[in-house]
Amino acid sequence: MKATTIAASTVESALSPDSIRLLQALSYVLGWIYTLSWSLSFYPQPLLNIRRSSTTGLTPSFPILNILGFASYTFSTVAFYTSDRIQSEYKERHGGEPNTVRGNDVAFALHALLLCLITLSQFWPRLWGFENRKWKVGKGIWGIVIGCTVGIAWTVLMVIAGGGRGWQWIDVVRVRSLAHHDAKILTRRS
Repeated sequence: MKATTIAASTVESALSPDSIRLLQALSYVLGWIYTLSWSLSFYPQPLLNIRRSSTTGLTPSFPILNILGFASYTFSTVAFYTSDRIQSEYKERHGGEPNTVRGNDVAFALHALLLCLITLSQFWPRLWGFENRKWKVGKGIWGIVIGCTVGIAWTVLMVIAGGGRGWQWIDVVRVRSLAHHDAKILTRRS
């Protein structure tokens, strides 16, 4: 049994049912505050582009990597939230503990992906009435996108080929979440 499981059960046994409900409600409210706060952070760039009728100063590599990352994050979050199989595999690997993905996590992931897609769409000036501007995505960015896609496809093939022995569907979700993590790091450097 993990130390976190022991600690959690010890804390829960020390609290009254009312205290536990209060903490759960607080966690729920803070989760939505967190979601709203981070969601608001996606608006300045597309709104600035609209105000200037241009994407000048923004490289298309940034929204492409963000789309890669948030598509992966959305896939992982939705899988953890909706898939009984993924939830079961998670419990099996984590000492019976349920995963902690909630509705606000799914809402944030979907919203972030949508705003990243909107920002990328602004590089097609005819869609938005922006000034025409030449832009190019570097080969390295496409290499990252292709590499992540190949890694995910390889993991899916390993699950299918293994027939439930060794690789599991949760591993596909984990690989997708690694793509999110890698894209997040790279967007900070681009």
